[in-house]
Amino acid sequence: MQRFFAHRYGKRIAVFMAVLMTALFLSGPFGQIDFVQAKSVSDMQNQIDQIDQQIKDLEDQMNANEQKLEDEQARQKELTDQILNVEQQLSLYQEKIDMVEAEITQKEEEIATKQAEIAENEELFAARLRRMYITNTSSSALTTLLSASSFSDFLNRYEILKRISQEDQSLIETLTQQKTDLESLREELAGQKEDLQASYDEINVKKKELDGLYAQSKNIESSILDANREYMENVEKYKDQQAALEKEIEEMLQNEGNDEAYGDGQLKWPVPSRSYISSYFGWRTLYGKPNYHTGIDIPGAAGTSIVAADAGKVLSVKYLDYGYGYHVIVDHGNGVATLYGHCSRIDVVPGQMVQKGETIAGIGTTGNSTGNHLHFEVRINGAKMNPLNYVRQPS
Repeated sequence: MQRFFAHRYGKRIAVFMAVLMTALFLSGPFGQIDFVQAKSVSDMQNQIDQIDQQIKDLEDQMNANEQKLEDEQARQKELTDQILNVEQQLSLYQEKIDMVEAEITQKEEEIATKQAEIAENEELFAARLRRMYITNTSSSALTTLLSASSFSDFLNRYEILKRISQEDQSLIETLTQQKTDLESLREELAGQKEDLQASYDEINVKKKELDGLYAQSKNIESSILDANREYMENVEKYKDQQAALEKEIEEMLQNEGNDEAYGDGQLKWPVPSRSYISSYFGWRTLYGKPNYHTGIDIPGAAGTSIVAADAGKVLSVKYLDYGYGYHVIVDHGNGVATLYGHCSRIDVVPGQMVQKGETIAGIGTTGNSTGNHLHFEVRINGAKMNPLNYVRQPS
């Protein structure tokens, strides 16, 4: 087993105060962290845990917004399909209206032509009648009849004149009927156009409603994106706050920790009955996003005993519903400390002296956890180190 010795830095009160004053001005829009009151490693760790919760809340809101965003985008696709369908209907109705209007125009032209033919034939008939009945005109009907050579000839001439008159009248009546039929057809077409236009207008109203709903959905989408950008900015601010607090913890551990090692300076595996590691130190993917893991996770049944990695003094005991959940920090001296997170119970109190291998807590899933396990950290002068550099995983 590798032994380690960490040189203890001198107390840097001035640096600590400068960092503390700088941190005072860092605050987020969802709740200000009171850095002025941070006077111990426990307080500092509590603030980090609170910020973890703030970040988790923001990430939960972003995840909820992502679902809302997907819902709105799905709604937009549905609305787009409906708008496309309505536009196709409008185009079809407009084509029908244009065709009916063309037919109406054609019928009106045919009506005008028939009217002209009627007028022309009426004029010809009238002219013929005038010629036939003017007494001083040789071609008049009276002259035609009186010039008959016999009664039989008279009757023949009368029948001919009568037939000419009937044919003229029949032609005019036929033209008039054709004109009437055309007018009826034009009126029918006008009714069809009116019905088509009413359907077109009704569909157009629906299209405008769909356009309005689509614009509303786009506005919601834009609002969600703006909110997520703001959330992300706040997450970055909180991470900056955490970095400042981590630096302060380094200073705090240098000032609060024991100058000499409490134990033999050799760390023991913290869960004697379990050896499997479910998540290692370093970068990983958590909830679908990159996440830097500051310790190792050792899964086990709820309540499984957790032991102190070395002799030391309990610096902090916290019962939180977020971040590390129920957790313990033990100072082993010489700038070395260990953290035990997500516990189901805690068996020690702040300031208590513990021996290497002494049970201090039980495995749990409190705080930001997805299952029963121990989150184990090793800190050297406040810096989070890979625990596997200091403890040996049982085979």
